[in-house]
Amino acid sequence: MSTSAGLREASRLLAATLRAAFLADTTLGRLFTAGGHVVSLRTPREMRTGTPTERGVSVWLYHVQRHSTLANRPPERVSPSELRQPPLPVTLHYLLTALSGDGENEQLILGKVLQVLNDHRVLPPDPARPDLDDTLRVHLEPLDLEGITRGVDRARPVLRAVRQLRGRAGQHRQRRAAVRRRPGPGARCRRRPDP
Repeated sequence: MSTSAGLREASRLLAATLRAAFLADTTLGRLFTAGGHVVSLRTPREMRTGTPTERGVSVWLYHVQRHSTLANRPPERVSPSELRQPPLPVTLHYLLTALSGDGENEQLILGKVLQVLNDHRVLPPDPARPDLDDTLRVHLEPLDLEGITRGVDRARPVLRAVRQLRGRAGQHRQRRAAVRRRPGPGARCRRRPDP
């Protein structure tokens, strides 16, 4: 990152690359023009709960990390009396979320995102963006546990519901097992097959 606007411009370049690919696609182009879908730098929660709500793709920069192996590069000598510090090497972590309200459209959108990021692994500097003179390298990576706990708010209600269902199912099994273990006085114990 060579200027303080580098983070914003990197996010904008990534969003513009995705937006151009969606508009060029024959199927998804309709969603991103007449359908009102957007490529937004807002979080998934902000897109869902904002006024007005937005549909499309959230390109959320959720974590910035200094690239430790490139951080110790020596300064570059530009003249006999002047040294220029190298740009700050950073790794930007984005969470890309499709928000369409329709599961099939969301899968189409995510498939296109994966295709575009696979086809454009290196995003060269855009002359229209003078604040970003760095090359962006794209690496797809799974979201680890730390990333999930940092604020993947979309999964929290689902995880709570799954946890509640698991708890209820476990309680039901325990009660059924307890009933089987306590036959009444004088009753014969006969094991019923599990359903």
